[in-house]
Amino acid sequence: LLERLPLKRKRWIAPGVWSAAVSTPHAPENRVFVLRIAAGLPAARHQHGGAEFCTVLKGAYRDELGRFAAGDFAAVEGDFNHQPRVEPGEECICLFATEGRLRGQDLIGKLAFRIADV
Repeated sequence: LLERLPLKRKRWIAPGVWSAAVSTPHAPENRVFVLRIAAGLPAARHQHGGAEFCTVLKGAYRDELGRFAAGDFAAVEGDFNHQPRVEPGEECICLFATEGRLRGQDLIGKLAFRIADV
């Protein structure tokens, strides 16, 4: 599936974590990304600057809203603050779109989101 997406360059955010923007030529202002996090790792705690829509393509993660596995869709409004954690045993790959930038809530998150440009 990932081979068919028009991905821009992968950006390694941290060991076991990368993100790649998806080219959206018909709506270049859209912020669409693929995120891959290795099994058992957390994402950086972050807050949303607008709505976010996420589809899990592979693996599973948990956050304050519950468990999301391959095929699940999650939507959150702006100002939602959370820290997803990938479940052990399998990497998690998500396709997500966000209306605004993500804001890291700690030093690691702030650096990670600056590198990833999300």
